[in-house]
Amino acid sequence: MTAPPVSRTTFNVGKVAVAGIVTVALALAGFSWLWNWQRTQRTRELYGGEGADLVRRAEQVEGLVLSGFYDGEPVDQIAVGPHAFEVVGRKDLSKTKGLVHARTALLDDHSYDWDDLTTGDCQPRMEYAVRFSRGGEQMTLVFDFGCRGVWIVESQQHATLAPKIAAGWQSFLTRHMPAE
Repeated sequence: MTAPPVSRTTFNVGKVAVAGIVTVALALAGFSWLWNWQRTQRTRELYGGEGADLVRRAEQVEGLVLSGFYDGEPVDQIAVGPHAFEVVGRKDLSKTKGLVHARTALLDDHSYDWDDLTTGDCQPRMEYAVRFSRGGEQMTLVFDFGCRGVWIVESQQHATLAPKIAAGWQSFLTRHMPAE
């Protein structure tokens, strides 16, 4: 008489390894999402959800060259606080190299000096604006390179940029938007 076949439980190491890799990948993806969400909280408060989405994904990005303070009635002007600036030049920046990184910088909390305690002794220098638009929505940012600020025209809110970000945007706009 022969012995009945022995039933063996097979342990498949490959399946366990794949399950482990998938688990680690999901955990890292969750951590990445949480990290990115957490580092954009204050900028989302500044721009609003729709405004932040425009900065990130607007199909049309237009650079504007501004003249000095102009309190008359020009054809095209942008109001920043109590002053108006005349738009004297325009350029489509939608496909400009470096725009993706410049947009990303505007949406990172570390790009701003949230606790700026300057005494107001800086000299404003607002030469450029950037308008993000999609469909009927738009948001216009005016850059103040004298005081490292950015103004949101539609809401008249202001924030102070970190020195490195202000210098980067100034370089980007000066390179792509020659003053007239």
